[in-house]
Amino acid sequence: MIKIDKKSIKFNNIEYPIYKNSNNLYELSIDDKELESISELENFQDHSNVEYIRICNTKINKIKHLKHLRILSVLNLSSNKINEIENLEHLSSLSELLLVKNNITKIKGLEKLENLKRLYLGQNQLEKIQGL
Repeated sequence: MIKIDKKSIKFNNIEYPIYKNSNNLYELSIDDKELESISELENFQDHSNVEYIRICNTKINKIKHLKHLRILSVLNLSSNKINEIENLEHLSSLSELLLVKNNITKIKGLEKLENLKRLYLGQNQLEKIQGL
């Protein structure tokens, strides 16, 4: 069961609720065609217990500002403008990574993700399947 907690995060002057699940872990889901940056996640220190993030259908072109989310297990950044898999090495609990419909050409930056079980990269510009 998911409920709205009294917490939120603001991107582009729009507040998005942070949902709290039955295990007291938090989930953030954003679908905003105007969003260009997720730099506000850097100030997300109070929510280091976020387990699931979904930020899709945006103009984001870089993966960053996530290093403090140590228990993050699912990261969905599908349908964005991301060119490179990067800045994920600190996400030691990440088990599922969704980067469908981006502009990724190479698979790299996954070496330290020892718990990664599922990787979704469909509808990118991958030239070769290497780096797994």
